[in-house]
Amino acid sequence: MLFLFMAFILALSGTVFVYLTNRQQRILVRPLPHLYRFVGYAQLGISLVCFLLTLSVASAFFTWLSALMITLVAVPFVSLVKAGNPT
Repeated sequence: MLFLFMAFILALSGTVFVYLTNRQQRILVRPLPHLYRFVGYAQLGISLVCFLLTLSVASAFFTWLSALMITLVAVPFVSLVKAGNPT
């Protein structure tokens, strides 16, 4: 159970790092350096490994894909609820 929680947290932080290195992101004033993109990809890979340690291969892969889909859709909406956003 702890590996599943850690895998989801790693997937969330990995997608946050990948999103914040993009130049179209609206959360930070300037995007993060590209080194953080590789850190995000590494976290996504580690999260897949954590899912593989606890679930079967097929269910781990599709759970990982579902976690990525949820976080990649949800992270850009953080800029909408950020205080002081004019939009």
